[in-house]
Amino acid sequence: MTELNLCYEGLQGPVAMLISYLIPSMGALTRIDVRNNNIAGDGAEQLAATVLGNLKIEMFNEIPIKEMRADSLTELDLKEKHFGVEGGMVVAGLIPVMGALTVANLLRNELDAESAKMLAEVAKQKGISLCGIQRDQTTADFSSQNYKDLKPPDAILLASDLSQAVVTGGLTKISLARNKLGEEGTKAICEALKQNKTLKELKLSGYMGSNIGGAAGAKHVADMLGVNGELTIVDLSSNQLYAEGAAALAPALAANGGLTELSIFGNDVGDKGVDAICEAIKSNKETKLASLNFGDNSIGPVGANTVGAMVAVTGALTSVDLSGNHLTDHGRDMTGIKELAAALGVNGGLTVINLLGNQLDAESAKLLAEVAKQKGISLCGIQRDQTFADFSRQDLRLQQPDAILLASDLSQAVVTGALTRVDVRNNNIVGDGAAQLAATVLGNLKIEMFNEIPIKEMRADSLTELDLKGKGVGVAGVMVVAGLIPAMGALTQLDLSGDQLMCGIDRYGEGSYTAEGVTAIAEALRTSVTGALTVTNLLGNELDAESAKMLADVAKQKGISLCGIRRDQTTAGFRYQELQPPDAILLGSDLSQAVVTGALTEDGNQHGNYTAEGITAIAGALRVNGTLTQLCGMKHDYEGTYTAGGITAIADALRVNGALTSVDLRGNKLGDKGWGAIFAAICGNKDSKIISLDAASENIGPAGVKLIAEAIRTSVTGALTKLSLASNKLEEAGTKAICEALEQNKTLKELDISGDRFGNKDSNIGASAGAKHVAKMLGVNGGLTSIDLSNNQLCGVWTDYRGQHGTYTAEGVTAIADAMRVNGALTVINLLGNELDAESAKMLAEVAKQKGISLLGIP
Repeated sequence: MTELNLCYEGLQGPVAMLISYLIPSMGALTRIDVRNNNIAGDGAEQLAATVLGNLKIEMFNEIPIKEMRADSLTELDLKEKHFGVEGGMVVAGLIPVMGALTVANLLRNELDAESAKMLAEVAKQKGISLCGIQRDQTTADFSSQNYKDLKPPDAILLASDLSQAVVTGGLTKISLARNKLGEEGTKAICEALKQNKTLKELKLSGYMGSNIGGAAGAKHVADMLGVNGELTIVDLSSNQLYAEGAAALAPALAANGGLTELSIFGNDVGDKGVDAICEAIKSNKETKLASLNFGDNSIGPVGANTVGAMVAVTGALTSVDLSGNHLTDHGRDMTGIKELAAALGVNGGLTVINLLGNQLDAESAKLLAEVAKQKGISLCGIQRDQTFADFSRQDLRLQQPDAILLASDLSQAVVTGALTRVDVRNNNIVGDGAAQLAATVLGNLKIEMFNEIPIKEMRADSLTELDLKGKGVGVAGVMVVAGLIPAMGALTQLDLSGDQLMCGIDRYGEGSYTAEGVTAIAEALRTSVTGALTVTNLLGNELDAESAKMLADVAKQKGISLCGIRRDQTTAGFRYQELQPPDAILLGSDLSQAVVTGALTEDGNQHGNYTAEGITAIAGALRVNGTLTQLCGMKHDYEGTYTAGGITAIADALRVNGALTSVDLRGNKLGDKGWGAIFAAICGNKDSKIISLDAASENIGPAGVKLIAEAIRTSVTGALTKLSLASNKLEEAGTKAICEALEQNKTLKELDISGDRFGNKDSNIGASAGAKHVAKMLGVNGGLTSIDLSNNQLCGVWTDYRGQHGTYTAEGVTAIADAMRVNGALTVINLLGNELDAESAKMLAEVAKQKGISLLGIP
């Protein structure tokens, strides 16, 4: 045996000792792999010693022992090899013989503290990096990637590197963000940094839990900052510091004279914590702190007062972030905001403060805006050299007063002179705030993109089509689009469909309805003088009926499609768009205009949720539309029902429409009476051209079938040739009624009355008893060419997971076979899924061969 692989075997220390005893007897062995077990302590030590003492071993746990012994490596990259504690000991034992080695990367290898310390001692003696840091490297990023966190033993390796000037003398910036260093790992790092004179930036932010070990880790950071005067930027965001951790940092901030930027974002320090930090900063006459991030820290009005007092006397400050706090106690107390406004008035150095997401009222927002404009201050955290301001992913839930702050920033060239792109989507900016923000954006000629709206190209009139589908541009965005439409003479198509929050309500019904954006679009369409814009799509925007009617009125005046239908389009598909009742009003507008839908022959409109009002609008359009040949769907998608008014409106339209050839109204819970009315309307229209009607899986029972049968019996239309009543509950009585009607109706060619193909217990037609009525009808009907009777328990038996049930009878299929012998028109019959016995199958096969009939439903 040359190779021993025992990975993932659940091995522990005692087994490792046994392996150690066996290795010397395996003379041919050159490779050993015992990774991903649980080997530690004496077992790991014994195994490592055995491997190091066996000169024939060339590879152990993916560690290249042969090359390491030969001293042929200058770099050793073993990152994430998972070589474990025993591997760490082997590496530590070989590093002393590697004179050429300067850089190794041993991070994320499931070491324990003991093996990490062993490696660190050897590395310090040899001046070797254990973390892959090159000697001329200035920046190192060890932030967690894909949940591969650094643990406390990894921190010991990093501390070794950071304590050696020969290793990290060129390093000025390091990120250890989003790891799980813990208190012990943080202590090791901070002890090393007490002596480090070159590092300037340190990122220790956490994610989904503390990185540094909470308040306990903060104490080690504070000890380090108390003596390290070289660090200028420290990020402790999202570390669960709370008030205790903030208090631990305070003494260091009172003494440190080198720090210029500090972030404690997302630490829930509250009023007490921020008070401790602010008092420390105020007491430090040597402070150089220019940037403070207090965002998302549960700071209330008391804390706002504290920050205001600190800002008023700290001349070095240029930027403070207070976003996402509770500075107004959820809109109940504006005293802290007034204190901050006063502080802004007296601080001569501050250029940026972020107060978004603090539930301001309009009055306090306007107060801040007045001060900010006088002093040239950003209220939204926008830096003066910033080109893109993205507020769409900050979970700040911006409201109308926040828009006042944004408008203040965007109106000041000194604040946002470099800004070309702004995004405030996924918030709830409506009302006056949205109008003010939109006006400011339109007035700022440097803004090239707002909420993914290409303003630069729109101003240049270089677009013929503008696709903003699903962009969620919001109320302010819609107002911006409306404001630019008059300048776009070349624009022919505009798609604003599916724009969440266009009306202040998202797809889940959250928010408050506002019509400002829709009204602006309607007015822009109404006043447009170019005539080029003929196609818009405003479906899927949570409109209310009033807004939809307003748009429809304008569209009819201007000959504009509201549903994205081009004038040369023959088919329009609206499947799976979850359309709502007001969307039906927009569709009704389009379908009523020959100039808009004159070429349309099919309306593929499925998966909506329409009510009587919307359906009435579509029905009204169908009365006058002479070109549409297929109306597919208007499905409710498992919820909602047509009201009597909606059904009546559709039925009335079908009585007079002479163009439709196909109608699909499934999934709308029309019920027995509803389907009866639909069939009566179609069959009673002598001008009807509807050739196909699908009522499959509509839970139609005997009462509904009776109405349908009467409509078919008295039908005056010769167009209806294909009918599906599959997977319903016709039962024997309903089947009898349908069959008696078809004994007189000779125009129907294809009939589908199959059962449930998924094998549910009940037959559609009433099993063998219903089959006899079908046979009687087939004996006299000379019009049908195709009938589907599959999955109908024609022989009285069915099978489920428990086995076969019922009593076999051949009466039904025998009657059908007899009818097939005398019927001269039938060419296709589907009898699959009826659990025929061999004798019945042979009987049917003989008849089919004689008559040339398919028994499997194959034309």
